[in-house]
Amino acid sequence: MAQCLAILAPSGRDSKVIHDILAGAGVNTCIEGNVPAVLSALNEVRAGAAILAEEALTQEGLAQFEAWLANQPLWSDLPVILLTRGRGGPETKMELASRLGNVTILERPLHPVTLVSAARAALRARARQHVAERYVIEIETSERRFRESEEKYRTLFNTMDEGFCIIEFFDGPEGPNSDYIHVEANDAYARHAGIANVVGQKVREMVPDEADEWVRIYGKVLKTGDPIRFERELVATGRHLELSAFRIEPPERRQVAVLFQDITTRRSAEIALQELNATLEARIAEAVAESVRDQKKLADATQRMHEMAKLETLGQLTGGVAHDFNNLLTPIVGALDMLHRHHVGDDRSARLISGAMQASQRAATLVQRLLSFAPPAP
Repeated sequence: MAQCLAILAPSGRDSKVIHDILAGAGVNTCIEGNVPAVLSALNEVRAGAAILAEEALTQEGLAQFEAWLANQPLWSDLPVILLTRGRGGPETKMELASRLGNVTILERPLHPVTLVSAARAALRARARQHVAERYVIEIETSERRFRESEEKYRTLFNTMDEGFCIIEFFDGPEGPNSDYIHVEANDAYARHAGIANVVGQKVREMVPDEADEWVRIYGKVLKTGDPIRFERELVATGRHLELSAFRIEPPERRQVAVLFQDITTRRSAEIALQELNATLEARIAEAVAESVRDQKKLADATQRMHEMAKLETLGQLTGGVAHDFNNLLTPIVGALDMLHRHHVGDDRSARLISGAMQASQRAATLVQRLLSFAPPAP
């Protein structure tokens, strides 16, 4: 709905005449009875400008209007058409104009064309102010959101436990994007990396011996736009770091954001665990090998015992056989001895008996040899 032009001209038929002239020209108006009523129309945004007759502005009314104007936002500059009757000096008119602000003075009697032109100009000016208002509000809203976002970012930036930095590449003696500088870093950076006051420092000055590899890693992120996550030791400070990095768009900024944390304690524990595992594996292998050796030794020993048992059994068997054979041989030898004495004159019998006795003697010798293998009697 279009805003109206508030009319405060209480003398005679001035309000109706002004209304009729403007209505005939298509200008929307609203007739008000006093200054508070005009201010109410302005507050309700029904009215966008005002036509004020100077005789309607008492000292109290003028003070109310000034107070209202003073409380307006910066974008607001209410257009006021001040109607005068030609009485009073220019100083009085200028004083009123200066107190009312954005004033157009029209002398009465009014020329309809002049009135319509001034009314339309006032409403157009107010309409442009409202456009400016929306623009200002949008700017203020954007600025507020930006400040809130910046505040949140700074709060997160300064309170986060992980180290964080933004690096910016530049062309160095080694070629395009061959070096980078730290443009931002939070407090946790020094705590995790072990290097303080890195903002403004170049990587080739900070860690010259490691710079090539850091430039290569982050340079690839800048070139491809692919984020990465990796672990690496910062040799200069002896810190093992877990890092992630991503490119800040657009690529023309040549910036990469890095988020990291110190995992030295965890990494040391992992290395110690690996070493312990390796030691345990070696000990287990040694124990297994020793067990195998012991098992082999237990198996020349078990075999030796078996052989000794066999020999003992064989000896016992041999002894038994020898004793039995000796018991059989004794009467034979005795009988042959008796026969030898009875056949002393018989040569042929003596030869046969002598041969049998020699065989018996060899058998007795064999028995003695067998008995030597037998275990001793208990």
